Amino acid sequence: MKKIFIVMAVFTLLVTGCGCSKKEEKKENKPAEINKDISSFDEQTKDGITVSDLNLNYENGFTQVYATIKNTKSEDVKANDVSIFLYDKDGNKMSEIFCYIGGSLKADKEEICQTAITSNVADAKSFDFKVNE
Repeated sequence: MKKIFIVMAVFTLLVTGCGCSKKEEKKENKPAEINKDISSFDEQTKDGITVSDLNLNYENGFTQVYATIKNTKSEDVKANDVSIFLYDKDGNKMSEIFCYIGGSLKADKEEICQTAITSNVADAKSFDFKVNE
């Protein structure tokens, strides 16, 4: 009986880790930092819509795309999404990125486009855009 008690006690200590508390490292869930040194572009304005702060950052097999889309008009603009076209140094289209807006861009308001694509387009040299109703 004494041996069973000792075996059970040893087993319990092994399973519970000898009463030692393991300190787990807490990983903070921080948003991705925008590296403005990687493929930053000047803003463009067409028909009262401005695309600015366009940044591309390729990491871990994805190009993170960030952009600010602003309606500078005094009235709402119909917009289901905005297509952003990326071009290489020779002017060849590399990719088309869709930024979902959801129906309209409110007057004098901005929307943030944040998306990712699986191709590496971080070396794009220019862009163009189109508002899709």
